[in-house]
Amino acid sequence: MRRIRVPLPPVDERKKVVEDVGKDRRYAIDACIVRIMKSRKVLPHQQLPDLKAIKKQMEDLITRDYMERDQENPNLFKYLA
Repeated sequence: MRRIRVPLPPVDERKKVVEDVGKDRRYAIDACIVRIMKSRKVLPHQQLPDLKAIKKQMEDLITRDYMERDQENPNLFKYLA
């Protein structure tokens, strides 16, 4: 058996790949959140998983006017259609 060494890509390419994966993941998370919110219309904050990426995308969707926080209960998200 022979060993074949595959050189690692330069640091710039690895960084670009990580950014591309993050961007693709962000769009997938947005799509999932919007799909869930379309069916439920309202989602309490306690039902969110404790992942930073999901919470960050929820805030991003609020700024882009896809969702809003409830006026009386700020732990409640509402879907805007």
